Amino acid sequence: MKEKSVRLVKFLFIFAMVFGLMSAIKTKALAASYITVPGYGEVSVSMNRETWSYDADTRTLTLNNFTYDSNNNGFKFVGDGEGITFNLVLQGTNSIVSTGSYGFYVKSRYSGRSANLIISGPGTLNVTSNVYDSIYCSGDRTIKKRAVVNIISEGYQYRHNGVEAEAIFITDSEVTAIAIPKVTSTITSSGLHANSRTGIQIICSKVKALGTYSGIMVDQNINFGKNSEVYLNGGECGLRTSMYGTVTIDSGVKSVEVIGGKVAFSGPCYVTNALAGTGWIKQSEESEETVQIGIPIKKLGQIDDCYKVLFQYKVPTITTEPTATNPTYTGSELELVTEGSATDGTMQYAIGTDGLTAPDEASFDTVIPQKTEVGTYYVWYRAAGACADAVTEAKCITAMIKRVDETPSTGGDDHNNPSGGNDPDNPSGGDAPAKPSGGNSPANSTGGDASVNPISSVDSQTQVTENINNKQKSTSLSKLQAGNKKATISWKKVTAKGIKGYEIQYSTDKSFNSETTKKVTIKKTKTTKTTIKKLKPKTKYYVRIRTFSKKNGENVYSKWSKVKSVKVK
Repeated sequence: MKEKSVRLVKFLFIFAMVFGLMSAIKTKALAASYITVPGYGEVSVSMNRETWSYDADTRTLTLNNFTYDSNNNGFKFVGDGEGITFNLVLQGTNSIVSTGSYGFYVKSRYSGRSANLIISGPGTLNVTSNVYDSIYCSGDRTIKKRAVVNIISEGYQYRHNGVEAEAIFITDSEVTAIAIPKVTSTITSSGLHANSRTGIQIICSKVKALGTYSGIMVDQNINFGKNSEVYLNGGECGLRTSMYGTVTIDSGVKSVEVIGGKVAFSGPCYVTNALAGTGWIKQSEESEETVQIGIPIKKLGQIDDCYKVLFQYKVPTITTEPTATNPTYTGSELELVTEGSATDGTMQYAIGTDGLTAPDEASFDTVIPQKTEVGTYYVWYRAAGACADAVTEAKCITAMIKRVDETPSTGGDDHNNPSGGNDPDNPSGGDAPAKPSGGNSPANSTGGDASVNPISSVDSQTQVTENINNKQKSTSLSKLQAGNKKATISWKKVTAKGIKGYEIQYSTDKSFNSETTKKVTIKKTKTTKTTIKKLKPKTKYYVRIRTFSKKNGENVYSKWSKVKSVKVK
């Protein structure tokens, strides 16, 4: 019995040793994701070197003026699970020349699973491979954030490509992918090749792809988005879809040019183009003569026979120039120019500091500029198309808001000056315009109470005098929501000292004509939303808001907010 016990203990000890050894082996096999750095070796922990660094926690490799030229392999990324993502950040100019196999190889350690690669700028990456794909990724490959990637694949293996991945996304970057072997062969290569239904998406980027077979090959779908500039050229075709794929060309592209040795598009390939284009057809294979045809805007149509197609943005044209309105001061915001119009684009406006230097790009907006105060303003305008380059040259209009006493007189008896003498405020005679009783308004700079400036304004259907303080804290409309015969109005809360509430005006007339204008008074500053009911259905209403305070028992108003509109259901 004792001997059996000893044997049992030995067995258990040996089993524990073997199990521990197997566990150790398994643990090693299931180690974390790692990369292989050419000239250095395998890296699975964070490391920092002069021209490269690796963050193991985020799986981010940063290259900073890295250079490698060898007959060995380039970089290798190996993920420890499904859908693992590696990041490649470019700083400076980086160059990888691999005559051994690949430039970049990204995969999962498990068969049938994928790994992804995201390349971001602002640096440059030059990759040359002489055997296989310059960049191969078993999952999705993304290039973004001002990255510049130049790829040359000179391999001699069957179907080598500049870049091959399940899906390729290029955003705000510049990519050149060339797949042309050094030796003459029947190799079918493409500059870019995507293997999944997700396909390829190019937005706000410049892409050039060339191959002995095609510039781009994709299993199904490819999308050329806004501000993209694409050039494809292949020995057989410029672009090929292999599974009844669709090619989408956005109206905002800069240009998409596709050239093939035989045809531009090969497939079955269905094109949806929101931008009209031009196609070129060869008269015959022997002849160099071509026929040029127009390609209309279409949805899911095939473009046959053309060996070359070009889709390019149109520069808009201004058809109606805006003009200065030169309104008279009212205390409310006033439009400075009339509305212009354009073909193949929309009008944009901006206020500049002078009439010589146009404002920056971010200043232009489709909203006509409005101002309240008396003065001279420089309103710049232009027409902008769907893409960033489709913009006309900006022009300037000098506009002004006039003082109340600058309003031209209509003549007639001056009831405040029956003798018809030379009234300095009304030298031409006739009914003098209403004048402020004091304050520091544009109509009165002679002194008085600077905080209150009564001016003439329309309130309901009669002409009344209101106390306007342009320095009083104002508010602004934050949201207008249409309902069934009603509209909900929201605004920003004002907690400044002395503010008692808000006054809202709404009208079917943009100028707030007295006959169509109504008002709502909110007497609590904490309130920031109200609903106006019994409105006319399917009617557009204009809305503005201001604050009010009290002085000597009378309301004192701030300037009006910017006008917003809402169409009632």
